[in-house]
Amino acid sequence: MNRAVPSAVDCDSPSSSLKHPSRNAQNQIYCPADSALVGTVAEATAADAELAIRAARTAFDSGEWPNTPARQRADLLRGVADRLAAERDEVARLESLDTGKRFYESQLDMDDICC
Repeated sequence: MNRAVPSAVDCDSPSSSLKHPSRNAQNQIYCPADSALVGTVAEATAADAELAIRAARTAFDSGEWPNTPARQRADLLRGVADRLAAERDEVARLESLDTGKRFYESQLDMDDICC
């Protein structure tokens, strides 16, 4: 199985609403099936998580989302499901590397999510 993982999301892009973690700690992710290094990710703090949760709550309560018509929200969510379905095998591959599940099991999980 190819171990290459997608590159990190660009938090420095002017269009990005993502923020860097408050510290520079990194966490290495290993595949539990064979202990191979899958990738390295930024390690967020509890304060970073609280900040993200507050931002999500604000967006949900008073951002564009609550003022968006239900049909448009449904279309957006269907679009996310369609994208996951289109990327099913790649997402399943990454899930298998992260969890140690058999690829087939991760594919079934993706089917549950997308359908």
